[in-house]
Amino acid sequence: MITIAFLLLLLFNAWIVFIYWVTVYRKEGPASPLAIVLLFYLFNYPLRAIMLFVAAGTDLEWDFGSWEWGFSQGEICVALSYATLFAGCLVMAYLMLSRRTKAEPNYCKRKSQPSGLDTDWRKIAFFGLFGAYMLLFVYKAVSSDLFGLYETLEDLKHSFLFNLMHLAADLKWFLVAYAFLRIQRTKSMPVIILAVSVTATIVISAFVSTAKGDLVALPLLWAICVWLVRDRLPKLTMAFAVVAIIGFAFYSYTARKYDYLGVRSVEGGSMLESVRRTAGTVAHMHKENKDLWKEQAGKVFSRFDGMDSLTLCQRSDLFIEKGLYVAGSIVELGNVVPRLVWPTRPHLSFNHHATYAVWGRSNYYFLEMPIGRIGESFYVLNWGGLVYAVFYALLWKWMYRTFMLRSRNDLETAFYLCMVFLVVLPDAYLVYNWKRLVVVAAAYVFVTSNGVMRVRKKTPRVRCQAILAKSGVEEEHA
Repeated sequence: MITIAFLLLLLFNAWIVFIYWVTVYRKEGPASPLAIVLLFYLFNYPLRAIMLFVAAGTDLEWDFGSWEWGFSQGEICVALSYATLFAGCLVMAYLMLSRRTKAEPNYCKRKSQPSGLDTDWRKIAFFGLFGAYMLLFVYKAVSSDLFGLYETLEDLKHSFLFNLMHLAADLKWFLVAYAFLRIQRTKSMPVIILAVSVTATIVISAFVSTAKGDLVALPLLWAICVWLVRDRLPKLTMAFAVVAIIGFAFYSYTARKYDYLGVRSVEGGSMLESVRRTAGTVAHMHKENKDLWKEQAGKVFSRFDGMDSLTLCQRSDLFIEKGLYVAGSIVELGNVVPRLVWPTRPHLSFNHHATYAVWGRSNYYFLEMPIGRIGESFYVLNWGGLVYAVFYALLWKWMYRTFMLRSRNDLETAFYLCMVFLVVLPDAYLVYNWKRLVVVAAAYVFVTSNGVMRVRKKTPRVRCQAILAKSGVEEEHA
């Protein structure tokens, strides 16, 4: 009976994806926030549920990384039921909101979009941001702070400069999105330098810190930019990227297991030396331990743990000590209050709380294990958390209409893509990364504000000249 129910849930998930494909995707393509959300939903919930269901009560639990929790097939079915209902409500709500939306942006219109850097001020301001970002990267590399070395909680709470630098580093998505869009239209040297430089900083940071998220996001961003300009997906590039990401995942997990301190710190030499030493360790351990490939493959599969966290939330819902986090991550909005005003403000971090309260990890100051948007919705309102799906549909549709459909140039489109990759792509919780987005938004306003002011000042004169030209009256010059 449980098996039949599980198969029906999988069929319902397939129906949801089909409905999305023939409706929303045909109008909005891969640039839609819903496209990215559903892509990662499939890996985190239906596909992960299949692994957990097959492994339940068998030795495969060790291979798939679920042995610690010992989920039963009944628990997996209940969790998948909630996730499926959440995805169904999300797609249906988004589809209803899309009924009056035109199939825009039109391909011909997108192909002819200008750069957005149409004034000297915008060019100076934008490439000034690029220069500041590169100087920040060089400074962090030289000062051995490339990967945000772990500090005590008290140091982090009072280190304003550390947090400011960490926020400013997120300009990379704004810069690289613009570069990827422009390089489809022109091969000018400034655009090539911009694209290569920012891409190199992302790849170098990923290899030194063994963080996989940015390397997953980078080819995905490239594919979306290619589609926006050329109306096609780079299938060969995407296939190569998938193979490269899987290979890097093996490198990352092995490096963290056998040479963790050597990777996370450059105290023994340069960044290049750290990567070289770690790569040597990885090659040696895989040669010595033939079963290591199988172990690391299991860790790659267990990376998609949305089902695990949701099942744990449902299992321990009545016993979780929620404290300040009774409303979920919304409490993190208190972090905007300066300590000068609220000297006793605690360290508000929903990820840290969930790591301890849901996952059961005691050393949660140095470890963050998110429970995902769906997990948070159940954490806050139990089965009533399905209302979160409607809220997300409203939020993401507003983002798409306001910043994508109305974009007039590549600069505005790059800002929209930066929003998507900062707050939509990471499946963590409701207010995740919104603080970082404020920095990017301020940078975007900084680049465009002067240009907007100049256009507004010229508008009355332009209108006057147009009226005079239409009436055949020549403007008199003093």
